Amino acid sequence: MARAEPGARGLLFFPWMFGERTPVPDTLLRGAFVGLSLEHDRSHLARAVFEGVALNLRWILDAFGAPGRECRTLRAVGGGATSDEWLQTLADVTGRNIDRMENARLAGAIGCALTGAVAVGALPDMRAIKKVIGVARRFRPRAEHAQLHAAQLDSFRELYSALSRAGRRAAAFRLPR
Repeated sequence: MARAEPGARGLLFFPWMFGERTPVPDTLLRGAFVGLSLEHDRSHLARAVFEGVALNLRWILDAFGAPGRECRTLRAVGGGATSDEWLQTLADVTGRNIDRMENARLAGAIGCALTGAVAVGALPDMRAIKKVIGVARRFRPRAEHAQLHAAQLDSFRELYSALSRAGRRAAAFRLPR
């Protein structure tokens, strides 16, 4: 993916493989690549997938972020959090800081254990967990990509309607299993 420049030469990916629930309730919506041409290679497809997932997340964050209550920093955990490229793409597209937590791959299990520690009184409350878990690295949005990703988001939202109609039409001629 590193070979492909941000914006993937105009290729957009819509990650709705099983429909969408948030921010639009549309169970018949399906994924798509839009703008695909012979000038695109595997690196552009990968870049478009990363950016498409991040664009969908930004749409969700924007839909739920009331003024004064926006989520300015996201915490990354799990296997995907080990990828610098993925986290930088998330930061660039969402316009938010992304914090990779220490022991990101094991963070789910660690979180469960720390919740148990609160339950048995070893930690005073859930806020105390924040003091135990540190940030391994922070990814900041790069200003030079903000305009590109804002334009992508506009296209992403605009094309939703057409893809929604296409998904409904396609559902009408699906063969039963």
